[in-house]
Amino acid sequence: MLGENLKRLREERQLTQKDIASHIHKSVQAYSQYELDKREPDLDTLIKIADFYQVSLDDIVGRSTKRAAAYFYFDDLKQNLSREGVEKIKDYIEMIRLVERSKKFL
Repeated sequence: MLGENLKRLREERQLTQKDIASHIHKSVQAYSQYELDKREPDLDTLIKIADFYQVSLDDIVGRSTKRAAAYFYFDDLKQNLSREGVEKIKDYIEMIRLVERSKKFL
C-alpha cells in the first residue's frame, strides 16, 4: 500500500524517482525499493516525502479517507467525461495546488 501511494504521488506530479530520491537524500535504488514495498522508509524519510508533496503522513500511508474519497470520485468522473474534460479537471486541480503553495509566501 505504501509503495503504491508513493508511486501515485510521484506520477501525479510527473516526477522521476531520481527527483524524489535527490530531495530526500536517498539513492534512486533505495527510493525504488520504497515504491516496490521491498523496503520501508524510516519516519524522518516519510516526513521529508510528506513535506515534499505537501500532504499528511496519513495520505502517504493510506489512512486518509478524504483523499481516498477524492480519488474514488475522480475515477468515477473520468468514466463519464471526455478526455478533454478530464484534462480540464486536472488543469484546474493543478491551478488550485499552485494557489495553495503560493499562499505560503504571502
